[in-house]
Amino acid sequence: MKHAIWTLALAAAVVVGCGDDKKTDDGDPITETPSATTATTLEVQAPWMRPSAKNQNTACYFLLVNGGDEADTLLAAASELAKITEVHETYMDGDLMGMREVEAIPILAGETVEFKPGGKHIMLIGTLDDIEIGATETIVLTFARAGEVVVEAPVKKPEKTDVHMQHMDH
Repeated sequence: MKHAIWTLALAAAVVVGCGDDKKTDDGDPITETPSATTATTLEVQAPWMRPSAKNQNTACYFLLVNGGDEADTLLAAASELAKITEVHETYMDGDLMGMREVEAIPILAGETVEFKPGGKHIMLIGTLDDIEIGATETIVLTFARAGEVVVEAPVKKPEKTDVHMQHMDH
C-alpha cells in the first residue's frame, strides 16, 4: 500500500525573510527544516479513484490521517481531470440519498477521516477524458495549515461492497 506522507511547516517549507536571513556565499537564502513541534503531519493513505468515461463524473477516496498535535482543515480539492472538482459528502434526506459540496472538513489532531463510497469523497464532475483502470491520476488537496498536498491515486474498480454507489451520478 502506497502512502503519501507530508510533513509541512506551519509557516512554509522554505524560510525566507524570517529571523537572521541566513544566506549562502552566493547570496541565496538557506532553507531550514522546521522542528517536529512546529510541523503539521498529514498522511494520505490508500488513495484510489473510480474509472470514468469522458464527460461523466467520478470520485476519489482515501484515508486522511492527522498524526500531528494540531488540527487542520481540508478546504478544497483541485484536478485537471474534470471541469469541476469539489469536496463532497453523501447524506440521507428521509429515504432519499444525495450528495452535496462541503466547504470544509476538519481533521482533529490524532484523527483519521475516511473518504469512501457512500460518505465523504472528492467529486470530479465532467471528466475531460477517459479515466482508465490501471492509470494513476493526480488531485491536489488544500488545507488551512498544511497548504497544498499532491495525491497520486491509482484508478481501479470499486470493491463489491461499493456496488450500490456505482450508479450514483451527479
